[in-house]
Amino acid sequence: FESYPNILTYTHSTIEECMEKGYVSTLYGRRREIPEIFDKNYMVREFGKRAATNARIQGTAADLIKLAMIRVDNALHEKYPQATLLLQIRFSTHCVTQLQRLAVCPLLLPVL
Repeated sequence: FESYPNILTYTHSTIEECMEKGYVSTLYGRRREIPEIFDKNYMVREFGKRAATNARIQGTAADLIKLAMIRVDNALHEKYPQATLLLQIRFSTHCVTQLQRLAVCPLLLPVL
């Protein structure tokens, strides 16, 4: 924490907020209830603290990738109306289109 003191501040403020409200929110407002934060069992309560900190970070990352996929889908339909987003695995997005256009489709994604 010496190299990155704001991480400790962030962690403490997230845990305090969760203890007050019983949930944490992503930067885009999505909530995750953390009932473990109130548990009498120390180990369960500590898990709740870790879950609260992690939920905000991973939840915000999920919100961002979802927004990016919406932008990709809109741009894809604009340039390649027959193309369809197939799936997203971690930070890799796969699309399906006619075989002759398949090589062109990935070129659109880095532009967004």
